[in-house]
Amino acid sequence: MSADVAVVCFGVGGERFAIASADVVGLDRDADNAESLAELMALPSADRATRTITIAASGWLRTFVVDTPIEVRTVTAAAVVAPPPGLVVPLVVGFARLDQRWVQLLDTEALVTVGRTGAPLASPLAPVAT
Repeated sequence: MSADVAVVCFGVGGERFAIASADVVGLDRDADNAESLAELMALPSADRATRTITIAASGWLRTFVVDTPIEVRTVTAAAVVAPPPGLVVPLVVGFARLDQRWVQLLDTEALVTVGRTGAPLASPLAPVAT
């Protein structure tokens, strides 16, 4: 990562995660048609109120239930660390240090394609202007 990036941070299964905000197309409290991100990642599910996050990539939408409040933060290039060589963490492309805590940066493309149960978009996604 060469520039600062806005990310949407949230918790799942007691862990902190983030997704590039440009890939987030919706936030809600309605979990009726959402998939459990905790289940997908083999993490424990929360026994408390949840939120949903809808992400888009490669012409697909997918909505997931997350455990903790959602907040938008800026990640600086200096705060990002790649996974150590040999460490394979499914769906995670790196780590960032925010407020003295580590956040796992998720691969949006991988999230929408794993199991591919999301709904295809009617048309390809338009590029996001930066």
